[in-house]
Amino acid sequence: MKLIIQAKSTNPEPPVPAAYLYMHVLDEMAACPFEPIVFPVEGGGEPLKANLETTVEFFEAHAQNRYALCPQAFQEVLAARLQRTLAESTISRTYGRVMSSVSEAWEEIEHFSYSITSETPPASITTMEQIVSNLVTILGAVRTHERELLRIWPLAVPADVAIGAERLAEWFTLFDAIADWDHESESAERLREAAQDFADYLHARFVDLHGLEHAKRGEPAEERMGRADKGSDTAISES
Repeated sequence: MKLIIQAKSTNPEPPVPAAYLYMHVLDEMAACPFEPIVFPVEGGGEPLKANLETTVEFFEAHAQNRYALCPQAFQEVLAARLQRTLAESTISRTYGRVMSSVSEAWEEIEHFSYSITSETPPASITTMEQIVSNLVTILGAVRTHERELLRIWPLAVPADVAIGAERLAEWFTLFDAIADWDHESESAERLREAAQDFADYLHARFVDLHGLEHAKRGEPAEERMGRADKGSDTAISES
């Protein structure tokens, strides 16, 4: 499914419906963040393919701008919706593409490893090892990307609160599966180490988030930490 965005008139837009429109577009883009975004060209010609991140940031800015122009009564109605939309949009364009790349590479590695036998041609094994090495590189880039993203996190809501426990557990499950891969090679060992490092990191974030949620309910620190550790194991295992 390609997301088609028709050009609008240059006439001034009423702020309330415009704010709704931009939020709706952002919701749709967050739901299918990896599909190409195409702008039709009047009179035919080759459609323009937009840079995804730049386009999403454009719509985020316009949604906030139109919201700011709304009467106060409408701002009160739209405030929670705008916050949810911006959080999902930010997570989609920052984490979504990266985690999808990791997941796709891992699926390809699993497919190769299940089909390897004593009769597998050396060229196929070499191909798999190259994919493994590429994923090691991707994981290194993910950590760098993560540190920078958390440093410049643009929302008032903390990153892990916006991401939520379910997504953290899902990502943990992915990296934990990679860390448990039973294959002997130098590149596989590097991959397991990198994946285990990230899995441990995500688990710690999950525990911190779980503790924060209970702190908001006024629970004692000792009780929070005990439940967080037990709850993280349960939620992650259920994922």
